[in-house]
Amino acid sequence: MLCILASSLLIFPFHETNKKLELHVTFDKTEYYPGELGTISITVKNNYDRKIRIVGIKIKFDWEQAYTKLKQSEIVKPHAISVPFSHNFNVPTNISYETNHSCKVIVEYKIRIEILGIVIYEEPFFANKQEEITENLWIENPQKRIIEKDLEDLRIEINNAKIYDFKSEDALYKLQDAERKYELARNAFNSRDWEKARSYIREAVNLIKEAYKKESEYWIIHAKDELKDALDYRFFFDESKNRIEQAEEEIRFAEVRYSTSDFRDSIEHAKESISLIKEAYSIEERLWKQNSDIAKRKLDSAKDFIEKAEKNPLVWIWIFNFKNALVKLNEAEEAYQKSDYHDAYFLSLDAISIAEKAREQADNLLIVAILELFIGIVLKFLIKLSNKTVFLIMVLVLIILYFILYFTW
Repeated sequence: MLCILASSLLIFPFHETNKKLELHVTFDKTEYYPGELGTISITVKNNYDRKIRIVGIKIKFDWEQAYTKLKQSEIVKPHAISVPFSHNFNVPTNISYETNHSCKVIVEYKIRIEILGIVIYEEPFFANKQEEITENLWIENPQKRIIEKDLEDLRIEINNAKIYDFKSEDALYKLQDAERKYELARNAFNSRDWEKARSYIREAVNLIKEAYKKESEYWIIHAKDELKDALDYRFFFDESKNRIEQAEEEIRFAEVRYSTSDFRDSIEHAKESISLIKEAYSIEERLWKQNSDIAKRKLDSAKDFIEKAEKNPLVWIWIFNFKNALVKLNEAEEAYQKSDYHDAYFLSLDAISIAEKAREQADNLLIVAILELFIGIVLKFLIKLSNKTVFLIMVLVLIILYFILYFTW
């Protein structure tokens, strides 16, 4: 019975002329660049009421001379979709771009005739049926990929600069200008004006560099001002003095980096310098609290010195300097009462220095007075001499001696 039915099917083949395959072609990217690798995927939907067997797939891009044949053998059930068939391809480097290129796909297949699950034959018997489709793929200008990457790098640079939190107003203005140039570059990119986009990107990059330069200048000046104040502060302890020396070194590094246009590193060194100066103040304050007796001893020493100086009546001739010493001593006592041991120590030191200067001036005045008295006595004796030449020579010697002694003391 099966033999009779099979014979009848061979004489009268099954045809479904109003139904065919549906081919779907997709690419792994929406656009490709010259020299780039890509992948094409092909799926087949069987619209027949019978199974089909895919026997081969041929692919040909418009830059190729011949088809690429893929050996396939897959059974697709009625109204079912095949698994995707993939093929890797390479876009030539010398291909035309900013245009579509075509890809033609041909699927060869046979309609399978089965009875009770047994394959009787495949139609057509001697040849293959074919279904073809042509799809386009866009080949992009290589400049787009370069500029697209430059735009992304610029966006990251601007965001990093914002996070950096500029303090310099000049730097902030430069950064704002860079953001505007970035938006102009994006607009030019979207309009496919590659040259204009590239020009705006260059301007934005230069503005960001200028922003870091201005910020570097700001921090170097700020660090130098902090260092100047620190040097005037007169640190006492070696540990805090070491921090100031390190801060000076960091400022030198900042200036060197600035001179080589490494502005970001310059900023970091300047900031580190300021941090070290703050640390020096903190160390100084901590150590003075631990060693307040040093300030107390210096304050007591200043009091004793000034008390002794006050007993010298000639000191009051230089009343202005001596009063300054008393003012410094009072300030030292107030500082000590406020637990500001650093100021108490150095104000006491200043009081001693001023009082000592007043005492030296008083001593010098006494010596000059004695000298003048001596010269007066000698002159009175010389006047009695009859030899005028000897008299004049002796007077000249006394005058010279007077000035030497005066300015020496």
